[in-house]
Amino acid sequence: MRMKAFCEATGLTRDTVNFYVRLGLIEPAGNGSATNSYRDFDEDQVEAAQMITMAKSLGFSLNEIKHLAERYRSADMDTYAQASILREQLVKLEERRSTLEAMEQALNAKLARIEAKTETPVGEMPAA
Repeated sequence: MRMKAFCEATGLTRDTVNFYVRLGLIEPAGNGSATNSYRDFDEDQVEAAQMITMAKSLGFSLNEIKHLAERYRSADMDTYAQASILREQLVKLEERRSTLEAMEQALNAKLARIEAKTETPVGEMPAA
């Protein structure tokens, strides 16, 4: 698929896709020929872009994502090593989930204290 279709499929902008390609996070299936400068993408790149977006939303940096992708795509990596990398990432996700839960509890407690000081819950309009 061409860049426009890829952007529509992934929700990424053209600039973001080009940036990810320069970083080596996404590798187009085809980089054009001498007569055609269009980049072609396939479902593997769509999946990679979706994983990048998901990892970023979970707080992973682009460097962490790149390092993980490079290790995972390594030609000499066997399935045991690939599974090991995925297990490591699951542990990191669990740690982040725990941190997010603690933050959520702290914010809820603070909100409850604020709302206890007022007659109207924060975010609601007082009755006219």
